[in-house]
Amino acid sequence: MGTGGSRYSGDFLRYARCMLARVHCRLLVFALMTANASGCATGGVYAERDRSANLDSRGEANGTMFDMVSMTPDGDQWTIRVRGDNFWVANSLEDRKNDFGAITLLPKESKKLWKLINAVNIPKRRKGVRDERNGDVLLRLREPSDDGDEHKIYSAYVSRATEVEAIVELGDYMRDLIQKYHKEKPVF
Repeated sequence: MGTGGSRYSGDFLRYARCMLARVHCRLLVFALMTANASGCATGGVYAERDRSANLDSRGEANGTMFDMVSMTPDGDQWTIRVRGDNFWVANSLEDRKNDFGAITLLPKESKKLWKLINAVNIPKRRKGVRDERNGDVLLRLREPSDDGDEHKIYSAYVSRATEVEAIVELGDYMRDLIQKYHKEKPVF
């Protein structure tokens, strides 16, 4: 070990940060899944048909839900969950966590957001691969099954460097919503 130098090499530190980010991601996804009974509204294409008479979607329970988890190579992670007009956001970096909480979107915002989510067409996307160099984004859609017993869950990884227009538009709109309601500038 040289004078004033680090005990660990840069590669080891990058690897350790990457592994820590993965652990944070898995813990956050687990926490999201176990906190599912938080009273969030549901929505998506299925519930929208029934909203013509009542724009207040609280209490709908068809189970459609969208999650996005963006992970940068340095360990910064943004997690977003959408159920109907309910929009929940959290961020973590190393040991610093920030739960911005849930907000209720305006009907116009909710409709636009679900239109953008549906345009990504997660059920038809390839599963994708993790992108350790640029970071990646996990897109997950949960929909009610045809028989009503269990939900169908579709997941896909995309690189943060993607140029797929539907994904970029969705990310830009969610970033705008976060800036509007939480006064934060997310990097995902």
